[in-house]
Amino acid sequence: WSEGEKYDLALSFQEKVGCDYIWENICDVQGKNSSSFLISANNLTNDSAIYESDDNCGESN
Repeated sequence: WSEGEKYDLALSFQEKVGCDYIWENICDVQGKNSSSFLISANNLTNDSAIYESDDNCGESN
């Protein structure tokens, strides 16, 4: 599957565990290490995480 243009997608989860589960599955499919995208932020609670994708997100390698 290929998109002609890049699209951003935002997801929101009520529980962090749901976010982590989906993110790990996305990274597994792309063959990437999920922890390499985790951003540490001092103002996040223990139940929060921010993941930053690379510019090649969704592209086949």
